[in-house]
Amino acid sequence: MKQRTTLTNLPSELVQSIFNNLDPTQALKFRRLCKYIHRCVSDPFFIWTNMIRFVDVTEIMHQSKNRLWLNGTLSPYNINWFQWPETHQCIYAYTRFRNVQRILWSGCGILGSIPSAIGFLDQLQWLDLENNGLEGPIPREIGCLVNLVEFTVSRNRLTGSIPNEIGYLVKLKVLSVHHNELSGGIPDEIGLCVELEYLAAGFNALTGSIPATIGHLQKLQVLALENNQLNGSIPREISNLVSLCYLTLEMNCFVGTIPRQELDSLKRLRVVLLDGNQFSNV
Repeated sequence: MKQRTTLTNLPSELVQSIFNNLDPTQALKFRRLCKYIHRCVSDPFFIWTNMIRFVDVTEIMHQSKNRLWLNGTLSPYNINWFQWPETHQCIYAYTRFRNVQRILWSGCGILGSIPSAIGFLDQLQWLDLENNGLEGPIPREIGCLVNLVEFTVSRNRLTGSIPNEIGYLVKLKVLSVHHNELSGGIPDEIGLCVELEYLAAGFNALTGSIPATIGHLQKLQVLALENNQLNGSIPREISNLVSLCYLTLEMNCFVGTIPRQELDSLKRLRVVLLDGNQFSNV
């Protein structure tokens, strides 16, 4: 009687060579067949060779004055990157994005979460994922993007806190995380982002007080923290924000007195919105 040959009887190398004929998204679907197939198609070396075979790293990289960026229409692989298992995300990020300087994917209908593999993109200067359907936290690996100038993830459904690692982004000029579901406090480490010009974190569920380290941001022009649950008093260090033009702290739980003398000392300040708090000297 002949022995019946099945995929599970084949050497793993042969199984992988069979599935290597499928693009990564299709190959992933076969993980559910059995534990043996799952192990074969989840092997990092297989994922690497499979990615290299199907993913053209030059497909949407545009060269202009030695800058690489990703803009406009997303390929199916780019969309899947936000939903793939972590190993796939890491390998795809390293093979596809490692030299990219700009990712501008605002309003592209992206679902899933920001991959921790974002940390591989250490050449990245602009990351714009505004107005998508992203969920989950801002990964701590964002702190690896030491060249980042603009980080925009507003109008998503992100949760969790603003990671302390944001303080490693010493070149950051724009931090826009408004209209999400972020909670927790504003980290003290925000004061390390001394190049910051625009900080918008309104319409979240942030708590705690504004850290005194905010006073280190002497280039800050816009501070928008409206519609949160922030409390405590406005720190006196706000007088150090000599470039500040726009301040909105509306609809929070601030108490104490409005530091009018400190605010009056800010010669560039044009807009101050403080309604919806519990100040004693309104």
